[in-house]
Amino acid sequence: MRKHLPSLNQLKAFEATARHLSFSEAAQELNVTHAAVSHQVKALEEFLQSRLFVRMTRSIKRTDQGEALFMETRKALDIIEAAATGFFQNRLGGVLKISVAPSLWLIEGWSKTILKAVGSS
Repeated sequence: MRKHLPSLNQLKAFEATARHLSFSEAAQELNVTHAAVSHQVKALEEFLQSRLFVRMTRSIKRTDQGEALFMETRKALDIIEAAATGFFQNRLGGVLKISVAPSLWLIEGWSKTILKAVGSS
């Protein structure tokens, strides 16, 4: 077990908040509540025993420690994302072929549309 490794959810919440400089925008991106993002960031600050943001009335800014962690966290998440993307790209290399059997209803509907168009010309 890694003792000095924060949770991935904490890091994702922190990175999104640091990038947007907004708990609300981070929450929207992550599809969670503002409170959930704030809780994850606070838990990360407690884990690291360091303030990562200066919280003001209507805005936040990264502290020096927050800026340093943001740069490293962004790199780490980019590496993880690139590794995962590689798995998906290897699976999505084929051709998708869709076939539809003609149905009487479909043919009947098209024929009525064509006849109306021809009749009105």
